[in-house]
Amino acid sequence: MTSVRTEHQPQTSDVEPAFEHGLEQTVLPGRGLTLCAPTRRDLYQNRLADCEGDPAELFQINARWRRGAFDELPDVTEQQALRKWFHSSGRVFSTTGSDTGPMVPLRDVPAPLGPALLALADAGSSSGLLFAADIIVLTEGWAHLLPSGQRCLVKTRTFSDQQRTDLVDAVVPDARDAFAAALSYIAIVASPQRLQVTHGPRGYRNALMEVGMLVGNVGNLMATHRMRPSVTVDFIDTTVDRTLDLDGVERFAAALVALNPDHDENRVQND
Repeated sequence: MTSVRTEHQPQTSDVEPAFEHGLEQTVLPGRGLTLCAPTRRDLYQNRLADCEGDPAELFQINARWRRGAFDELPDVTEQQALRKWFHSSGRVFSTTGSDTGPMVPLRDVPAPLGPALLALADAGSSSGLLFAADIIVLTEGWAHLLPSGQRCLVKTRTFSDQQRTDLVDAVVPDARDAFAAALSYIAIVASPQRLQVTHGPRGYRNALMEVGMLVGNVGNLMATHRMRPSVTVDFIDTTVDRTLDLDGVERFAAALVALNPDHDENRVQND
């Protein structure tokens, strides 16, 4: 009889520890399992076992179209008429007496900010993206509304040094230096109710999608007009909304943009 001798050699694995840890865990941990100090990885792996779920996921559930809901949806013609009225009549301002009134003609705003805002107002009108969102420009001690297609800023409230400090402190730490050095700011304010009037709960989701497209356009337009934009969507909402005099529900800050003139071209010419 032949005997077989088996030697146990130390096993080495090229598999990352994080992957091995994942293989050791059950897909659905028992309901009695409680992690005292869960890591981000643990939270991700165990999310399917959460009895309550994430409250943010209710947004997707509540915004779904359901059978029969299209019967209450206005046709495209009516939707376009509503947007046209908003841009042509609902947000029309006169610059008469602008020297003492709340209107600030964009031609009086120094370059490069003035031309950049003019291009943004035109783009907002042609694209329709300034329907579910407003552009608030924070500069020269004032918070201004930038109406789509208009050639002026509208003063809405003062923007003090203390409010500027509060705004800078409210943004995520990685963006704080850029905001502290900025001369002007743009706040993109979402107003989902304007779409919820026609689309119900789905309008909230559609509004956020339009806001996302607007944020991208703002960054590109500012950069092409010799501005250096720094965009953030992470900030203390209550502080920013209070600074901008927003209720935080029907109108709330969705993104902030810090603006500084881009002097790269001047440096090249001077060299």
